Amino acid sequence: MQTFLGWIDGDPSHEAAVLRALGASGQQDAREELGLGSLRDSFADTFFPGLSTIQTRARYFFFVQWCCELAARRSAEDGILTALHRHEVELISALSHLGQGKGVIGIDSQDRLRRMPSDIYWSGLMRLGMRQAEGSPVHWARGVVAARETERQSPGREGEAAIESTFGFDSDRPRMPDNFPNLPALDFGLTTDEARTLRRRLAGACADRDGRLHQHNLMSVFMTHRRALPRGMSLWDHPMVPALQSETQQLLQLARAFTEVMYGAGILYRRTVARLSLPEGGQLDRYEGYAAGLQDWANALRPADVHLVLDHIDEAGRLGFATRHTISPETLAFVKAWAALCRAGPDLPASEAAAELVSRREVALKGRAGTSRIRLASARSRWRGGEAQRLDYRWGTAHQYLNDLASVR
Repeated sequence: MQTFLGWIDGDPSHEAAVLRALGASGQQDAREELGLGSLRDSFADTFFPGLSTIQTRARYFFFVQWCCELAARRSAEDGILTALHRHEVELISALSHLGQGKGVIGIDSQDRLRRMPSDIYWSGLMRLGMRQAEGSPVHWARGVVAARETERQSPGREGEAAIESTFGFDSDRPRMPDNFPNLPALDFGLTTDEARTLRRRLAGACADRDGRLHQHNLMSVFMTHRRALPRGMSLWDHPMVPALQSETQQLLQLARAFTEVMYGAGILYRRTVARLSLPEGGQLDRYEGYAAGLQDWANALRPADVHLVLDHIDEAGRLGFATRHTISPETLAFVKAWAALCRAGPDLPASEAAAELVSRREVALKGRAGTSRIRLASARSRWRGGEAQRLDYRWGTAHQYLNDLASVR
């Protein structure tokens, strides 16, 4: 069964909110069993505005603009959108020589791809100030047609040169290569001009309109480190963390503590589902694996992290307001209740109160939809297990972008 998401076509601000939500989804730590997504995304938008986990390589920010530039030369809205799709399919084909694992969007699906690069990067282009046209690609195409018609009716403003300003993107964007996207050796290597432009845009991005959160944009400081980062480096171990302002370091430490504390709730949830599945043919080794993992987590949990979450998680609630994420009182109450139970340390895995708290939370979120694995055997029968994931706040995308930029001298 397919799920569809729709909204009223006419309010770009509402549509932008939907696009942000879509852009933030699809990540490894996006499982919403415990409803932590709003807190996670508040931190992520603050630290890495304009990024999402389904983005892959930095040069797509320019690829999408160039595909739109080519498509905007069409004369009608439907022609523009059809041309945009065609150019993006050509882009996939041109990049396919790079092979699997290099960040090529749609390398398997090709022309059957449902979410084109423009869909994936559209919201980020706006956040980075690289797109001025509000709304979706449909709104953008309408704007191109309307602006072209207006300019045609203006005396002395006829011809191709007159419509350059109607593309709706950064007028200072690097020049599109000749014959793009049909280039035999097209790749993700940024030119010096592209890297300079992208560094400026990433450094200037901010999660809130008032600019108060700009000081917490980690990319502005992290990009001053011009060497490649090793694979597997965590966000907390970036060499420029000590150079961050003290308030930003404190916020980053809160995000790290939140990650570590709530990781245990994810493991306990899986242990609970695995235990309930045992009489239904569930795997004993799966249950035992989660049980061992939960104990290992509890043994390693630092009391200082627990206290940091208890004392300061309301600050994340304020971030949610600034970044336009709805963090419910119930979500904050759940986090605080879980953190309070975490003071038991190594004894937490045996806590019935902890298991009950996590179970109630999942049922409250998913019970009405009929998808609660705690309550329904039918939902458990479709469960495939999987490891709990630590929240990384889109660090994987940021890590790749930093390395893309570090390769340009």
